[in-house]
Amino acid sequence: MRVHTCALAIVAIFTLIQNVFVKGNDCDKEILSSLAAEANTELDRELSLWFPRAVDRQYGGFHSVLNRDWSVQEYPHKGIIPQSRMVYITSEIAMRLPQYKDEYKEYAVQGGKFLRESMWDRQYGGFFWEVTVSGEPAAEDISEMKHAMGQAFAIFAMANLYRATRDESWLATARQAFEWLDRYGHDADNGGYQEAFYRDGRPMLTAPEDRPEMTLGKAREPLGCKSMNTHMHILIAFTALYEVWPNELLRERLSELRTILRDKIVTWPGAARQFFLPDWTPAVSYDSFGHDLQIAWYLMKAEAALGYDERDKTFSAAKKLVDHAMDYGWDQTCGGFFYNGASFSLPNDRSKFWWTQAEGLNLLLLMHRLYREDRYLSALSDQWRFIRNNLLDKEHGGWFPVTDEDGRNPRGLDRRFDQTTGGLEKCHYWKTAYHEIRALLNLADSGQYLLPDMHE
Repeated sequence: MRVHTCALAIVAIFTLIQNVFVKGNDCDKEILSSLAAEANTELDRELSLWFPRAVDRQYGGFHSVLNRDWSVQEYPHKGIIPQSRMVYITSEIAMRLPQYKDEYKEYAVQGGKFLRESMWDRQYGGFFWEVTVSGEPAAEDISEMKHAMGQAFAIFAMANLYRATRDESWLATARQAFEWLDRYGHDADNGGYQEAFYRDGRPMLTAPEDRPEMTLGKAREPLGCKSMNTHMHILIAFTALYEVWPNELLRERLSELRTILRDKIVTWPGAARQFFLPDWTPAVSYDSFGHDLQIAWYLMKAEAALGYDERDKTFSAAKKLVDHAMDYGWDQTCGGFFYNGASFSLPNDRSKFWWTQAEGLNLLLLMHRLYREDRYLSALSDQWRFIRNNLLDKEHGGWFPVTDEDGRNPRGLDRRFDQTTGGLEKCHYWKTAYHEIRALLNLADSGQYLLPDMHE
């Protein structure tokens, strides 16, 4: 009798736990479904605002500056990073949203043509950092800097454009850019890549004689040094290219970059260092919470592309990055991630940048899907609430570039970051549709495409 009673008790406890688990899953699904519905609504609104306004019908490519009211503002240059980001995101929309396939494929292809025909250096190879509005080289000097980050973004865009169109010419351009970067930039002794180059491909290790004021590269790295930001973007570019072109040398470089990001750039307890000597000796620097989130995602994507051969080690490092950003960079009061800080202290810059909040959506959603910890889903809801209530422009639509920590006082980017205007523009040199629409796409489909094996 006693055994029978104990057995019944065990069954009852098991049933209770099972019911709680099922109810918890149902609750999670309801939250994700609600977030997806809101994201879908905002996504449609964003697309109607960005396109076709952002497309330069006269010269090709995409406009560099759109005012707060979405009117086109005069601008002097088109840069490789914003042009590449727009090609990438229009290609992604064409693949992810069937109702927009033909329209956005057209936008992506014309943007790809501008990159290939106007931004590729026909004399020396490699992509220019920037060109004039009509697509002429911004300068003909041999000391006009090219940069590894620019090459990476172009590779990233061309690989995605190939996925969207299956036009082999786009893959050929991506391969050509990879070969240029690897020929002139790969550091065979220390791993990773040189970052700044003369126009002819020679590494720019010190300021050119005719430009003594040029002491920093485009990632704000001291010339001759390496940066987290550039190598993070080379990692995701090579991942995207390897997914469509499984070349053995490319795999070797991708594996090398995974190890560098995971084991040299990321340090305990889950923070990424910013700048390094060529041998990867780190400099003392701040911790950028948004970049930590991006690195976590990009490491996991690289791991997936490489067949998960070091999954435990890589995913552990990625989780530490996200958890550290939540422990030290997450605003417990208002929601959202602060801009930067130190590894074990309060944030130094408590501003809320649009791209950091967008990457917060991506990573909190991804971590919830992978680990099912309550903190991730709760923070995801708070993250979206902060964006919806504070970053979205209620009058004109779109996302403000930056707000204060409590969401008040939206403002433009500091002149250190924005080389164009620095106001409340919806589009400028560093701000395109890329971060916000990518995050909305992922939230709208509950993260099915965050990693390649997550499709339901």
